[in-house]
This record gives sequence, C-alpha cells and structure tokens, in this order.
Amino acid sequence: MLSLVASLSLASLLLPSATRRPASQLSRLSPLGVAPARCISPLLMAKAAKKKATKKKTASSGGGGFGAAAVVAAEKKEEPKDLLRKSTDAYDDLKKEGNANAETDDSIISYLEYTLAIRVQGEGAGDAADSFGDWVPVAIAIVKCASEQDAAALVPGVVGSRCREILEAACTAYPALRKSARNCVEYSFENIDSWATHVQNGLSGRKERRQAAFKVLGVEAGASAKEIKMAHRNLMLELHPDMFVDDEEGAKEADERMLAVQDAYAELGGGQGDATGSAYAAIGGKGRVDFSGQLSREQLGALGKKRTAEEMSLELGGWRAGVAAIMEDLTQEFIARNLEDARARRAMQV
Repeated sequence: MLSLVASLSLASLLLPSATRRPASQLSRLSPLGVAPARCISPLLMAKAAKKKATKKKTASSGGGGFGAAAVVAAEKKEEPKDLLRKSTDAYDDLKKEGNANAETDDSIISYLEYTLAIRVQGEGAGDAADSFGDWVPVAIAIVKCASEQDAAALVPGVVGSRCREILEAACTAYPALRKSARNCVEYSFENIDSWATHVQNGLSGRKERRQAAFKVLGVEAGASAKEIKMAHRNLMLELHPDMFVDDEEGAKEADERMLAVQDAYAELGGGQGDATGSAYAAIGGKGRVDFSGQLSREQLGALGKKRTAEEMSLELGGWRAGVAAIMEDLTQEFIARNLEDARARRAMQV
C-alpha cells in the first residue's frame, strides 16, 4: 500500500521552493500640521484642544481618514499562504547555511531537521475526521541553534510559533481541512533521521510483517492492544524455561519460538500502538523513541506568536527556524492509509 513512501528519498520530501515575493511596504503618513500659536483666551484654547483630541481619536479608531487607513494596514494579518512562503524561504536559507557549515566542520552551531505531523480529533474535525484521524506528516522544520543546546527541547516552541504555516502546508494537500476547528488540531514532531528509518523505510513490507506477527501471536488481524498484550503474556508463560525442565530439545524449540513471539510483539507496537489509538505511533515498535507524540498546549505556548528567542543571539539560547511543506503525494499517501484503516474499523463493527 505504501510503496510510494518507501521509494521516496529524503531529498524529494520537500515541495519546490515557492516564488519569492518581497513583503508589501506600508505607507508612511505625515502627522497633521499644527497651526502657529496665537494669543487667544483660555476658553478658546480649551475648546480647540478638545476638538483636536476628538479628531485624533476618530482617526485612530477606524472612523475614516488617513490615520485610520494606516492603523488598519498595520494591524492586518498576513495570509497563511504568505506566511508559508516566507517560512519556506527561511528553510531554504538555513538549509544552505547548514550545508556550508557541514563543509567547514564548524561544531559551534547545529542545524537539525524534524518531520512535523498533525492529526485532528474531536467534534470539530468535520470532513477531516477520518483523513487526519491518525498522524499525517505534513511539513519539515529546520532549527538553527548553538550546538550545546538541546534542539529537540526547542522544537515545541518552533511548532507553536509556526502552527499557521504547518497547518497551511496540510491544507494545501487536503483543502477540506480548512473547515476543521483549529482547536481540534494536534501537533507532533520527530527527528528526521528517526522518521526516515522507522517510518519511511519501515513501512516497506509492513503489511506483510504485521499479518505474520498476528499469526505468531495467535490473534485476529486488527486485535486490540489488550488482546495483543494478553496473547504475548500467555505465550511467554507457556514458553518459559521452567516449563521444560529435563527437556533439552523442547527448551531449545521454546527458546526459538520465544524470540519469534518477541519480534512479533515489537512489530505490533509492543501492545502500545492501538492503546494510544495510533497505528502511526506504533510503526517501528519500542525502538522508535524520538517520536514526540501529541504536544500539549503548555509545550506549544502561544499559538502563531513570534518567540523572544528568535531575536536573541544563539550564544544566549536563541534559535532560528524555517518550515517547508512535505511533498503533497507523501501527505496524501498517509491520508489514504488513514481512510483505509477507518473503513476497516467500521467493517469490524458491523
């Protein structure tokens, strides 16, 4: 099912760089002129000051005039597609820096990449409930920081600050996602090397390996985490060395079967994948330790807001980041997998 995923190289994950466009320039408006001071009565001065204050308040509150236009223009938010384009430019620049840094063997600065995945949970999921019911990789982030820093600890903040760009990357591949409530979207990340090893490469032949694993454990395909754990426990008790005292040949066969049972258990996520409701999280078994799982709101911080650390020097704990969309075909491949799994679950419930 996922032959496409297995065939894609890491170099082909990213979409082509978007067309570069300069940011629009806001007009600078001159302040209103003030007439020269004249000898007038205090009463007239008070009336003039009140009138001037009223006009200033009207202009700055959107009541019309040039002052209102400047405020509206300054407060207008950028469109998600424009944010993603800028972030893609930042990704490209940091990627080039990282490549040049690798050639000079400069160990002071690190450039690390992470695969970003989302899923949609809850009543507001809408049409994306099945398509994004499990994790779907949608973007790649590159983080630049001092080598002494723990880059992985910075990624939740990067994801939180770039959530609009990440979501836009997903919506580009699956437009119906735009109708889903934003508070239903969950985020996760994983070091790109781990993702390539356990997910991209691990999915090759995964269907056949899982079918064989269910057979070894003696459970039906699609068994729950509880059923898998119970089958594994029973088999380990049945094959325990204490059950083959004075039976050297039987003990040898039991030992071989025990190894096969352990491998099958790991292939099915060690009984943990279905417990979290995520087949994606179960890929690679317990050996896959770099997948973050769902990031909490506390970890993400203020969504879509720039972080102070982005302006700080790297030596003081600052960081720089860029986000680019993964190739749409790859995202859609995982969406198709989620839809197939959803159909299979419904068929089992009939």
